[in-house]
Amino acid sequence: MQNVKDPSSGRDHPVWVLHGFGATSMWVRPLELRLREYGWNAKSYGYQAFVGTIEARAEKLIEQIRLHYLQTQQPLYLIGHSMGGIVARVAADRLGPQIVQKLVLICSPNLGSHVASKIEKFVGVFFPMVAQMSDRGDSFVRNLPAPQVPCAIIAAANDLVVKPENTKIAGVDQWMLVPGMHSAAPWRKDVAEAIDCFLRTGSLHETRLSDQV
Repeated sequence: MQNVKDPSSGRDHPVWVLHGFGATSMWVRPLELRLREYGWNAKSYGYQAFVGTIEARAEKLIEQIRLHYLQTQQPLYLIGHSMGGIVARVAADRLGPQIVQKLVLICSPNLGSHVASKIEKFVGVFFPMVAQMSDRGDSFVRNLPAPQVPCAIIAAANDLVVKPENTKIAGVDQWMLVPGMHSAAPWRKDVAEAIDCFLRTGSLHETRLSDQV
């Protein structure tokens, strides 16, 4: 049953959810639906996740966000799974905190992926995004600026694509480790609950009265 949206609940921002490399918007649809149940105006944002560069995909996202903002004057929150989080980071940095006000990154290779490093010499020419997500020190993802807005990171304990420690960003203290694998993280209820909490409160975990004593 979908919750009735309560203006006092803090769930008044649009939320866009981005999928990762090689996927479609259907991959993050379960997360979108859970956020809708909680009262958010959430939608899955689909993009071409095979071809081109991360910057090119971010540019398309920026165009859509600017159009949204022009029409509604509403800032929004971005959530990205895997490479979707990197695309979201680039867009948020370009647009600034007036338009993109919070970021959530799920299993994103913020310090690169060891898998991308192993296969980039075989597929990097055809899929430049793979090379950009390498864990080499000079890779695209390892040289992105730190987020300008509140950011939360969720990693998967059994991730074989992005090591949990490689999801971290210096200065971002909202970091959470959940059970499971890389691909299934957007489907988890505890991930949706943590995201809901962060978007409302700025923390991935609810603060109890006993924690404040």
